[in-house]
Amino acid sequence: MEDKRMFDGEQARADSGWQTADGSEVLLSVRDLRVHFPVRGSMLDSLFSKAKPQVVKAVDGVSFDVHRGSTLALVGESGCGKTTTGRALIGLNRPTSGTIVFDGYRIESMDYEALQRLRRKMQFVFQDPYSSLNPRMTVYTTLERSMLLNHVCPKREIRDRAAVLMKTVGLLPDQLSRYPHEFSGGQRQRISIARALAVEPEMIIADEPTAALDVSIQCQVLNLLLELKERLGLTMIFITHDLSVVNYIADTVAVMYLGKIMEFGHTKSVFRKPGHPYTKALLDALPRRKALDTRRDVKLRGSIPSPLDPPAGCALHPRCPYASGKCAVQAPEFVQRQGTKAACHLLTQTENGERSGLMA
Repeated sequence: MEDKRMFDGEQARADSGWQTADGSEVLLSVRDLRVHFPVRGSMLDSLFSKAKPQVVKAVDGVSFDVHRGSTLALVGESGCGKTTTGRALIGLNRPTSGTIVFDGYRIESMDYEALQRLRRKMQFVFQDPYSSLNPRMTVYTTLERSMLLNHVCPKREIRDRAAVLMKTVGLLPDQLSRYPHEFSGGQRQRISIARALAVEPEMIIADEPTAALDVSIQCQVLNLLLELKERLGLTMIFITHDLSVVNYIADTVAVMYLGKIMEFGHTKSVFRKPGHPYTKALLDALPRRKALDTRRDVKLRGSIPSPLDPPAGCALHPRCPYASGKCAVQAPEFVQRQGTKAACHLLTQTENGERSGLMA
């Protein structure tokens, strides 16, 4: 019996923006997501201190949609909240507030059992292939347990399905009896992907799946993910700090900073003409192919502020070379441009959506 706190079909479609203007289907809809972590001091501090308890605002008001069959990239510097966002989407971190609607189900209001049932539809691939696999379990046992817990197929069929999964991710069926320590880093990440595919999910959230791998192996894993996405019709959220990877794998991109989305849009549009100074600074940091490049770089000042005490107004204003007095007191609204939207006071809404002023 399904949990009563799940949406029925019609209510989910109404609340999540199920059909977009171009007719494409929204599989995941996130609205005003916030994930805050209280900072716990010592017992003496809690008894005698009159100061207000501190809170880390890891994710602070994030909203976006993910279309079925597409790939969204969450990008930003370390500590921007992209991994916390991904973990909240699958219920590994409980949201402080906001709504997460996946395929008609309200994730943030589910109990543990209902969430466990839904996780068959959405799987997580962790960053570290060395710690995400149980060293005491063979590859077959890892895949078998996943299929048994989710009632994917009868037990007599699991061996054959495990062999097919190994071939799907580019490994050999006779390697099923091996343990994780007998594989390389790239092979372990393929096993992690096989474990995610074992339950036939609709969406995969990949948290920097190539960060711990050599460059040559990174390319193999990325190509594998692209191939599986096309072959199986998967929807994907790809979490990374590497914008060169984003341009290769993602359809849309959300640029995060201090728990907020600074810019969101089609990947090609964001890369061709970024609308936010932070996005441009990230792109300017990429290695350039041409030695002579006349672009004017956006160089950010200082370091990232603490999420314990984020700046008022625009979160980037203490580091932004274009910041004005307005940026320090008023949070900017999103301005729609061609293929992107960005939250920046420097943007002006003109007929063709072009940027005027300093960022032109």
